[in-house]
Parts: sequence; C-alpha cells; structure tokens
Amino acid sequence: MSVDATLRKAAKLAKQGDTARAAQLYQQVLEAFPNNARARQGLTGLARKNERGQLRAPGTGPAANNPDTALVPLMQAFKRGRIEAVLAGTRALAMAHPNHAETLNLLGLAQQRLGQDAEAIESFDRAIAADPALAIAYHNKAASLMTLERFEAAAEAALETVRLAPGFSEGHLSAGFALIKARRIDEAEARFRAVIAKSRNEKARARAWMGRGIIKQIENGFQEASTFYEKAQGLDPNNLEIVNNWAVALDATHDYGRALALLENALARDPRMVSLHGTYARTLLRDNQIEEAVQACKTGLELNPDSIRLLGTLGNCYMTLGDRDGARAAFEKAGALAPGSIIGKIGILKLATPTPDSADYAEALRLAENETTSAMNRVALDFVLFEANDRAGDAERAFSHLERANRTRREIQPYDIDKDRAMFTALKTALPARLPTPAPRPTDAPRPVLVVGMPRSGTSLVEQILANHSAVVAGGEMHTLAVTMRKLGWNIERPGDPLDPAQLSEIAEVYRAELARIGQGAEVVTDKMPLNFRWVGIVLAAMPEARVLFMRRDARATCWSNYRHNFAGGGNRFGNDLADLGHYYRMHHDLMTHWSGMFAERVHTVPYERLTENQEVETRKILAAADLDWEDACLEFHKSGRAVRTASASQVRKKMYKGSSEAWRRYEPFLGPMLEALGDLR
Repeated sequence: MSVDATLRKAAKLAKQGDTARAAQLYQQVLEAFPNNARARQGLTGLARKNERGQLRAPGTGPAANNPDTALVPLMQAFKRGRIEAVLAGTRALAMAHPNHAETLNLLGLAQQRLGQDAEAIESFDRAIAADPALAIAYHNKAASLMTLERFEAAAEAALETVRLAPGFSEGHLSAGFALIKARRIDEAEARFRAVIAKSRNEKARARAWMGRGIIKQIENGFQEASTFYEKAQGLDPNNLEIVNNWAVALDATHDYGRALALLENALARDPRMVSLHGTYARTLLRDNQIEEAVQACKTGLELNPDSIRLLGTLGNCYMTLGDRDGARAAFEKAGALAPGSIIGKIGILKLATPTPDSADYAEALRLAENETTSAMNRVALDFVLFEANDRAGDAERAFSHLERANRTRREIQPYDIDKDRAMFTALKTALPARLPTPAPRPTDAPRPVLVVGMPRSGTSLVEQILANHSAVVAGGEMHTLAVTMRKLGWNIERPGDPLDPAQLSEIAEVYRAELARIGQGAEVVTDKMPLNFRWVGIVLAAMPEARVLFMRRDARATCWSNYRHNFAGGGNRFGNDLADLGHYYRMHHDLMTHWSGMFAERVHTVPYERLTENQEVETRKILAAADLDWEDACLEFHKSGRAVRTASASQVRKKMYKGSSEAWRRYEPFLGPMLEALGDLR
C-alpha cells in the first residue's frame, strides 16, 4: 500500500471511530517517514479528540466502553514512559475485551518494557490469535524472543512481520538481526539489502548497513565490515551502537589507534554507555595498554557492576599483569553473577587446570560437547581438556581434544595457504631493484629492534631480555607495520604492487611516529610481533637504523607449540591445520633466507636452543646485534614486572629453562601431516 493510500485509510478509520487501527497506520507511516506532516497531524488529532471525550464509534455507548477509544490515552501514556500505568490499564481493558488485538499488543509492549518477556510473548500470541494479520504483534514478539535468546523463533516471527507488512523497514531489520543470531546469514543479508534498496528512512538504512557489517565480521571480512560501518555512521552519526561495532572491526584488523579514537569520541558523547566501555577496555588490552584497560573496566563496572563481559575482560587484564589473585576474583564474581555464564568458568579453568577425575573437568567436558555452547567457547574448553589430559600423561585423549579444538577453529576461521604463498612470493620483488637512499631518522626518534620469526619461536623471551636493558622500552606485539602495509594494498587477499621511494618514506614516517609514542624518549623500542618477518626487508630498506633479530627454533617444536596453543585473534590461522603449519614454516624460512641475504649485516639469527643452554654467551650476541652495550640486568629478565600479553606470559617470568623443544616427541605418532610438510627442516 502506498503512503497516500495508507494515510487515506487511517483517516477513514479515525472517522469511523476505529482509533487504534488509525493510530497504528499513522505510526507505520512515521516509522518509514518520520517527518511526514499528515501522519503527525493525524496522530495529534486523535489525541485531541480523545482529550475532549469526542471519540466514540458510531452506535456505541460511552467512550470508556469502546476499546478502540479507551486505548488511545494508554498509547499516549506509553509514549510518555508511564509503563506501570499502561500495564494496569491494558490488563483491565483486556479483561473487558479479551479478544481486542490492539489492547493485547499494547499489554505485551508494557510487559516487554518492564522486562517480563515471557509474559509479553503470551500477550502477543493472544493478539495474533485475535487478529492474525496484526503485523506489529509479530514484530514485537520477535523482540522479546531475541531477549530470551530464542533466535530461531525470533527469526520466524520477524519474517511473518515482513510477509504481512513488506514495506515496514523495522520488520526487515528485526528479521535480519534475528537471522544473524540464528546463523541464517544469506537470509539476513537479503533483509538488510531490501532496506538499503527501498527505505527512505536514513536511520533504517544506517542500521541495515550496520547489519551487513556484522555479517562481514562473522565472515572475517573485517576491512569490508569497517567500510559498511563508515557508511552507516554517515547516515546516522548519533547512533553509537554503529560506532561500537565499527571499533570492533578496526580492532580485528589491529588498527587500534583509529578504534580508540572512535571510542573516546563516543564516550565523550555518552559516558554512561556500558558497551562502549567494554569495547574500549578490550581494545586497550589488545593494544598492550594494560593499566589503561584495567581502569576502563573499572569505570564501566561502576556503571554496571554486574557486567559479565567487563568482569571477564578485567580478569584477562589481571592475568596479563601476572596478578592471578585479581584475575580469580574477577572470574569468580562473573561466575557468581551468572552461574550459567561460561566467561567466568573458562577464566577459572585457565588459572587452575582441572584433573581428569574432577567435577570441574566433567563440567568442562559437558559444556564442550553441548551444541548450544558457542564455537569459540567450545574451542577454549577443548584446549582446557587438552591441558588436563596432557598433564595427566594421556597423550591420545589429550590430542583428541586438541584436534577437535583446531578443527572447530578451522570452521570459524577459514584459511587458504595459497594466498599467503602468493603474497610471500610477491614480497621478494616488492622492493625497487635499485634501493633508494632512505632519509635519516630524526635525532630524537627511538630506533627499532624487530624480534621476528614464527609464533612460539622465542620472541617473547628475547624481548624480555632486551626490556631489562636501561636503554630499551618493550613495544610488545606492534601491529603498525601490518596496518600500514594493508593501507598500501598488501594483505592476504591479494599482494600489493611494488613499493616506490615515496611509499617507503611513508612506512618509515608512520612507524617512527608510533615508536616515539611508545618509547617516550628511549633509545630503542622493541617490536616483537613475530609475523613482522614478512616486512623485514621493507623496514630495513626504509629505515637505516632498524635491526632485526630472527628467532630460529627447532621447526618441529615450533609447529607443535603453535598447534597446541589457543591464540587470541585470527592472525595465525595457518596453525589450525598440521599440514598448513608445516608448509607455512617452510615459507617463512624461505622468505627470511631471502631477507637475510639482502641485509646480512642487519639481520641476526638467534638460535633458541643455544640461548637456553648458553644464556650469557647468546645474550651478549643479541645485545651486540641490537647495537646495545652489555648490562648484567639482561640476565635477570625473569624479574621484570612488565605486562606480557602472549601465550609465553608465564614462561618469561621464570628463569631460563631447557628442554621445551623436546615436548613435541610425546605426540609424534599424531603429527604425520606436519612432519611430512616440514621435510628435512629441523
């Protein structure tokens, strides 16, 4: 029905005294066109007539005995937020007119607003039984079903709304978000596209772009998701939910600076939005600003002390800082507030791995095998179960949980090794044949020492050694190079074009600025992002002051350690498959051989096993390669109190230990695809 036809019908119903249906039609128009003057005037007229007691359907008694008439002031009260009064009024009206659909619908809305969603669903069902064509009742029912996390039922109710009212944008949006939760992604995408194509309401189109962004995030298309959120915010700049989702997408691409700037601006506009504090805290944590993340958690918890997600993030912050007591307190509080929540349970299980005969183990197993447990939580639980059986010496059972965990990760984090192979090949020709003379670094800028290699090759250990030097500030796993290269067109989806001198200067300028921010006047800043091995040659070509420490650990031990650890984020998806792991290791070794050949004097290979066996000898070589004078403190690396946010966090707080590179041998019978791919590499 066109807008004009809808308005004519509303006016006719109002004239006949059917004020509830008239109001519903006026509201429908205003949902799509908030500034429609005729709809606004129609609603105002209905209210004024009611106030004068003039609304009476032809042939009926006093207005109070007519449910359509009696409903109008209740609708006005609902708009003014007088929900308790509406609840009482609609209950009384429903008793007198038990089959009046509009009354039952408004009763459901009042119950919904008061958090009584189960009761609301019953009221909406009664409304639908009284009038199966009442689309808005299906729409409202879908909202309550979403709150109760009954996603399939919510999707079906919302789709019925769309069938009955195909021009109702909010119905399409409701269906889209419910379908996402029900994992019916293609159907959700269709609902959002319909709103973008047909709705004239900018806010509705903004939410549709946001929905498409969420879908892209689910599909790990974070860059495209970020583009969609940017479009959404352009349409509705005041919708901070869009900003929150956009920041999450930027966080996933390690563009922390931009994500934090968006969140800080949003928090200045609405400092009481708890979800913003949660995203802000998690982004600070991922950017290694641990103390700031703790404060963000505490600020959010002041607003909502019962936020399970904030408590979980706070627990992770304390774990990063080595404060096990603080972590336990946060996780235990989360568990006490929501006994059914897995966030607290997983945190506690990570702090104290259960034994296979314990009640905690049985509970972890039950949750890991429950289909209603989210995929990422099943992964975390299977890693806990692996650790429990590994410590108990049951290698076969331990590996079964590890294999299942990695299989689940492969399903939710797809990986195509051929794309990495193409990029690594292209990187060998990314530099100009004749290298330009780079601009010298500013005298007050720190110089970088990159500690690179495969994850789990010892980068955390070497950075911890360097961090105890008086001239060094540890930068941790910096993502600046990956983000900059992505902006220049280099990403896993396609290799970029060869870099020109201007682009090399841009890389140096951006990297130096970030080093200066972190270093605060230090001589050296370390960057221990392992996967920066990809950009080693580019950094060395752009920055004459840069030095590289390349970690070389036993290939079998390194790959096994990648497979057995549950890494945060999706940067090491190659680690979810044994064959991919072996092939990726060979590719990384080949690329580093290429870079070392080009820049032999500025790349130093650190043999991990020799470092653990001859600590002082190898530490002296490391400091010399980093152009640093000897300091005895570097032998006491384990005494540093700095936060370490990697899988090696607990290890680098202990003295140097030997033998870790032999742990893979217990699982050798299960590692055939990895060992075959590694071939003769050791």
